[in-house]
Amino acid sequence: MLFHKFPHADNFAYPDRIHATTRRFTCNTITYAADLEALAPGVQRFTVKGGPWKQNFSHAKLFPGRVPEETGDDITGTLYSSPLELEWRDSKGRLRLRTAPGRTLGIAGEKFVMGFELDGTEFFYGMGEKYLGMELSKKRTQFWNTDAAGDFPHDLFIKGKVDPAYVSIPWVIIRNHTGWVGILVNNPGRVFMDTGAPMRVEGLMDVSSGNSYLQIGAWNGQPDLYVLFADTLPGLIRKFQHLVGTTPLPPAWSLGYHQCRWGYRSASDLKELKARFRREGIPVDGLWLDIDYMRGYRVFTFNDQHFPRLETDLAELQSDGQKVVPILDPGVKIDPDWNIYRSGKDQNAFCQNQTGRTFCGQVWPGDSAFVDYPQEHASNWWTQQVETFARLGIEGCWNDMNDPSVGFVDYEDMLWNGGKEPHWTYHNQFANGMVEATREGFLSAHPDRRPFLLSRSGYIGIGRHAAIWHGDSCSNDHWLRLAIPTALNLSLSGVPFNGPDLGGFALDTNARLFEDYHKACFLFPFCRNHTASETAQQEPWAFGNEVTARIRSYIRARYFLRPYLYQLFIRQEEQGDPILRPLFYDFPDSGHTDMMTLNDQFMIGSSLMQAPLVDTPRTRRVVLPPGRWWNFMTGRWINGGRSHMVTPAPEATPLYGRGGHAFISTRDIPVSNEWVTQNLDVHLLLEPETASTITGDLYTDDGASFAYQKGKRFHIRYRASVKNKSLDIHVEHIREEYDPICMGIVLYSSFSHIRLNGQPVKARRHLFQLAGREQKVWRL
Repeated sequence: MLFHKFPHADNFAYPDRIHATTRRFTCNTITYAADLEALAPGVQRFTVKGGPWKQNFSHAKLFPGRVPEETGDDITGTLYSSPLELEWRDSKGRLRLRTAPGRTLGIAGEKFVMGFELDGTEFFYGMGEKYLGMELSKKRTQFWNTDAAGDFPHDLFIKGKVDPAYVSIPWVIIRNHTGWVGILVNNPGRVFMDTGAPMRVEGLMDVSSGNSYLQIGAWNGQPDLYVLFADTLPGLIRKFQHLVGTTPLPPAWSLGYHQCRWGYRSASDLKELKARFRREGIPVDGLWLDIDYMRGYRVFTFNDQHFPRLETDLAELQSDGQKVVPILDPGVKIDPDWNIYRSGKDQNAFCQNQTGRTFCGQVWPGDSAFVDYPQEHASNWWTQQVETFARLGIEGCWNDMNDPSVGFVDYEDMLWNGGKEPHWTYHNQFANGMVEATREGFLSAHPDRRPFLLSRSGYIGIGRHAAIWHGDSCSNDHWLRLAIPTALNLSLSGVPFNGPDLGGFALDTNARLFEDYHKACFLFPFCRNHTASETAQQEPWAFGNEVTARIRSYIRARYFLRPYLYQLFIRQEEQGDPILRPLFYDFPDSGHTDMMTLNDQFMIGSSLMQAPLVDTPRTRRVVLPPGRWWNFMTGRWINGGRSHMVTPAPEATPLYGRGGHAFISTRDIPVSNEWVTQNLDVHLLLEPETASTITGDLYTDDGASFAYQKGKRFHIRYRASVKNKSLDIHVEHIREEYDPICMGIVLYSSFSHIRLNGQPVKARRHLFQLAGREQKVWRL
């Protein structure tokens, strides 16, 4: 497939009028019907039916009824009949979005294209997983799940220049002078977007016509666009996140540190790994198995020689709370002598080819069949296999190769729904189908345990079912630099639970790069060290005692702040805010225009900001938004609203706490993976000279079951106010249906007077280690 080729707008026919009442129009002698409807405040939908677009093949489950009301929701959409145009205005009459004159809708057979006006002041974000940087102006891209390492030339992959990648979420966010607009294309085919990219012949001569407008279209599939509006980016993202579904609260162990290598194959490998982590004093929660644990790469099997006492081995490995996380690939080995293949074949669970026989692809087991997930009975068959597999004592897995990767075989021969539907209708949705069926299997095996699933690929709504890792990568600075903008745009596209392979997957990493990955990503929602077979070892202790000590400190820091990450995931499930977010998410009117294009800084929630080193220079510029900030590298308060140069000490990373906000930690720096729910501290980032108030909630639960949905949690609400250099703190127990919290309070300044629930209290000096430096603070 030629991923660098795109339809030209002039190769479409553009109807110029539509019947005002029936909303029907004719193009190339074919009659179509258009519709524009308001689904919820600030959410509108435009669809076209007719000709080849008799149905929408998208299986995305969208929930407009769950969208929260935000400011800027009073939007009126108008479909003009002559000339055919679309526009949206707010209650003040301001134009929020309009189609380009004469380019509202273009049709060419099964293709369509729509043009939207631009005034040159816009910024673009989102688009799911793109290795194109944070801000996406002047980009031309398409949405088609690929096996990036296998589908592109090796030199492009090493440089991280592949596009499209593994995840296709055709969602673009537009910042213009009137607010924020988001457009979701609910089309599972090969969608394309053009944010004003220049046209160049042979990549050299610019032959652009000068018409700069946003183009959105697809090679196949019905035009079905959801258009969202809000005055703020948080308002827009909450709206979108509820439309596609928020991420369910994950199990606490999934927020720990994970260790994987293509090559871990046996119980003895994992037992040795677990013991080494303990000896090194490094917490770990996930012990991962790649394809070598299976019998001849047959999915749902364990090699008897590698796991001679399978259930006993798994129980021993997981006895201290760690979880064994095996890979489940989509390719089912075509082997008539194997009972699982025969079962799937007997139940017609596999995709057919154009001859009516089972489609055959080539992956790790060799000739392989693939489940026809659009058929309910086929999806149920996969769920049944997962349930049996999970009953061995497994609570999570990773679904790899679900792009779907079929090796050198042409996947156009892979048909869906009993061979009745062409490949494009479900290609991008295959990963969602696999993950949903896998999740159901785990829930059937363990009805009251939150499963954790990791997926390589995905489509609209994948964040409801699984986390995403950034796919195969290379151990170089370029891939490290990509990690931050890739994570941020995924976070703005409904996938808050994501992260890269720490250290890089392909090629050999080195001590400096490995350390930089851990410093940059130790607070990413998903945190896994993973590498390919035949690469150099890259366990945390692989580079000598000095590097091990630094890696250990950052992994422990992750566990120290895991309660904060957990609170952010609670907020994500309930309200839809991402975990990682660009600086302009929380600082929309900072005056720093370069914030809109920053690729190497990010917020973790609203309270912490990180600006890690992601390249060989050891000095970098840090943009500090307005306000006061606690500099964890120096242990001092500094002024924001400016940029400054920093040269971190070898053990440090630029990490900042936002004045007037709070974050949660464990009481002590953890040395194990134990889920701490009682001895927790609330860190109040307040100064006596600044009159401010912090309000917040602290929740704890068992971190594993769904009991929290029935109210089985402990909930504290706190309020801290500064006035005349005095600090007033009020703490209230809202719900007490889990183990009580012994809550401490950490202060970053001294105050003349402190009252806790009306009673005077004194603070004492307190020390803890974070970001490579000992923090000298106070604690109640």
